[in-house]
Amino acid sequence: MKSIWAAILTCSMACSAETVTTRDSRSWNGKIVQIQSGVLTLNASFPGGQTATLKFGPKMLRAIELNRTTFNPGAVPNLPKVGGGALSGTIYLRDKSGHKCANIAMDAQKVTCSAGSWPLPEAVRIIFDPQ
Repeated sequence: MKSIWAAILTCSMACSAETVTTRDSRSWNGKIVQIQSGVLTLNASFPGGQTATLKFGPKMLRAIELNRTTFNPGAVPNLPKVGGGALSGTIYLRDKSGHKCANIAMDAQKVTCSAGSWPLPEAVRIIFDPQ
């Protein structure tokens, strides 16, 4: 029984994923590699075992939901060329607090911005300001 709970705990920590929603209301599921210099990099899976690394610039992003959804039912998208820039918005945490931020960045362990830094498992949602 202990091994089952250990596997569940390990998966809940390692099997996290995100849903990225763009300003045109399209969304993609996968694992965010990073957000750096305003560019979000997402590793995504598609039908037939196809995988793709998708990049989204600040003018494209509306929101990120931190969840466990990794699969995309449609084809790999043809996204426009990405430009960088600073990302600002609100980071919502599990404790129901919201933090208005500038210079949002993210890696596999944490999300950071001008208002602070939090372990990634504490974050629930990021809503980006319009660019």
